[in-house]
Amino acid sequence: MQKEDIYRHIKVLELELFKFSPYRYIRDLIKDPNDILLYKNLLRNTSLDNQSIEYLVQIIVSYMKDNQRFRRVECMKILKRIIKNRSSNEFFESSLINGLFYLYKCYIFTGSDEIQWAVSVFIKDQLLSDDDIKWLIDNCDDSEHLTNRLLRYPRENPLITEWAEQTYKSGDLSERLSEVVSLLIIDDVPSYVSVDSVTLMWSIYYSKIEEGKKENLILKYLDFNDYSSALEIAERLNIPSVVNKLLIYYKDRALKYEKVANNK
Repeated sequence: MQKEDIYRHIKVLELELFKFSPYRYIRDLIKDPNDILLYKNLLRNTSLDNQSIEYLVQIIVSYMKDNQRFRRVECMKILKRIIKNRSSNEFFESSLINGLFYLYKCYIFTGSDEIQWAVSVFIKDQLLSDDDIKWLIDNCDDSEHLTNRLLRYPRENPLITEWAEQTYKSGDLSERLSEVVSLLIIDDVPSYVSVDSVTLMWSIYYSKIEEGKKENLILKYLDFNDYSSALEIAERLNIPSVVNKLLIYYKDRALKYEKVANNK
């Protein structure tokens, strides 16, 4: 075996070892954005931990802030795949979110549709700082991507609740009314909300309250004449009590009809 062959085997095996403990080896393997491109297949196909992702983001952000040239768009695409394939679904630490939100703001208005969708993944279902949320609110009229991040924010947030109330009362986003109303549901549906039963059922479904509260609200506001949406939601959430309540209602009505018929 030649010397070159020996070193080739070593390199192949080191890359295989990276897949098992990425954070242990990533600093030796990746030094700059060019390395991210060089090892893009390895990075995209390995489930990286959040610390490894943060290391890559720090490299990209540092090069961008220093205005150094590299294939930025390609790095955004690679980072999107890495984030979607990450090893943990835990919320990112604020230090990582800071870097990702910086990249998000850099490309959400200026990139192609493909890149805008890519950077949207960076902060999807993540907890943001109040300043980041305020930035989304201040700029959401300029991009549906920002509106999506507000409507689908993973937890109740007072800033987003206030924005949703203003949006509802102004009649904006009427085509996404159930999502807007969902952000207003904390313990119950606010008294000022007036929507049809279908919209209300889906608002409860999309809300951030726990499933036990969702069940109680669905039962409370159940429409006995227009209940198809309630049944679909009950199936998704595995709450047979909705079906039972409807069945009891119609069986009771059937008994009343039978009594009337027998008394004739």
